[in-house]
Amino acid sequence: MKRLKIITAILAVLLLFVFSVFQAACKTETTVEDESAATDEESAEAERLKEENRESEDESMELIEKEIVIMGKVDEGYLVYVLPEAEDFHGLAIFNKDAEKQDELDFGKIYKIEFNGAMTRSIPPQFAGNTVKESDRQAEVLNCTFNDYMIFTSFMGEQQLLDVRTDSEYQTGHLENSINHSLGKIEEGDFGNFSKERPLFLYCRSGARSGEAGYFYLEEGFPVVVNMGGVIDFPQDKLLK
Repeated sequence: MKRLKIITAILAVLLLFVFSVFQAACKTETTVEDESAATDEESAEAERLKEENRESEDESMELIEKEIVIMGKVDEGYLVYVLPEAEDFHGLAIFNKDAEKQDELDFGKIYKIEFNGAMTRSIPPQFAGNTVKESDRQAEVLNCTFNDYMIFTSFMGEQQLLDVRTDSEYQTGHLENSINHSLGKIEEGDFGNFSKERPLFLYCRSGARSGEAGYFYLEEGFPVVVNMGGVIDFPQDKLLK
């Protein structure tokens, strides 16, 4: 009888232990399920936020329309002049067409293009986009600096470079490979023997006469005429005498 009581007590203890273990296991399973559910909710929230960010970025990257002048063909695409609009970027750049099947772009033509506003920080900057159509904007004298000219020649080689000052001024210091063809001659209708199939770069003392000469060449049918400014702004060690 005494032995039976001992056995009963032991069984009671074992049952109590098994019940305790079972309860602990149930709690653990519930905790894991809760944590898993919480993790799923956090993942879903994270995905939602990412999607909102992507939508926000897409909205902020709306296509921008620009007008460009084709100045030459390079391996990377086209060397172009981005025409000024308000305070936006303008000047020399490299443009790559997004669509390979688009028609080739013609030298001297002005095109409307669309791009997302992203430009590299290279010299010159590069950007990609789609050509919309040929623009009806009238050709104008483009403006560039001495450094822009040097960048251009690094891609396209030696260019048609006119010094429109007088002969005596020319002798005081001029750029290498430049040709002296004064504004006076141009005003009289003497435009020299220059090609309309290549850009025409002009300079003078301050940029005033070369700007004026540029419009004469535009009227004569030269599609890409660039005013480089004047020798007073050029590196003086680049002037030959």
